[in-house]
Amino acid sequence: MKFLIKKTLIILICIITFSSFNSYANINSRIINGYETSSSFDFLTYIEKDNSYRCGGFFVDESHVITAAHCVTEEYTKNTPIKVERLKVYFGDNSIDKMKTNPNLIRDVNLITINNDYDHRFGFNNPNDIAIIKLSAPVNNIRKAKLLDSNELKEKFNLELTNGLKLEKNSFNLANPNLAAIGWGKTEINQVADKLRATYLLSVSGRKLQDK
Repeated sequence: MKFLIKKTLIILICIITFSSFNSYANINSRIINGYETSSSFDFLTYIEKDNSYRCGGFFVDESHVITAAHCVTEEYTKNTPIKVERLKVYFGDNSIDKMKTNPNLIRDVNLITINNDYDHRFGFNNPNDIAIIKLSAPVNNIRKAKLLDSNELKEKFNLELTNGLKLEKNSFNLANPNLAAIGWGKTEINQVADKLRATYLLSVSGRKLQDK
């Protein structure tokens, strides 16, 4: 189970990073050149704290969601979780408004478990920034997060092109993208997108960057 979560996190950590805000970092996190996605990413969740957008997350089974620890930790503490009643988890649609108006797509939180080695006082630059949320009730027939193979990712990308995606003139050659960043993060300062947004990317190895 630990190995599965670790592998899944590698491909999906961009979901949490692009769709979260850290109070310690002077960063406006947003998906650059993103667009409203027509694809289904129904393993993704939208997490609110105190009725305000906090982070993205993803299902690992019908009752548990993985998110970033900084999203659910009390400020100025090492790894003390916030009170569960401050959180709500939404799922099952690309539109925030649709999720909020459908009680079947909302869950309260029963338990927050934060990585023991996480230290919130270090802010964004923490390699142990991971937490598990246990939902108040299971979600039936949910699709769990998994690694997409190259064919599945390309199929989603081609679907976006069919549905009218226009690539920027200065875009990389995305004939074979191998990463997708998705989320409801900020598209402008203090403006959270209502519809799920995505951008397709090409990864570059650390060795290749060093060679540059």
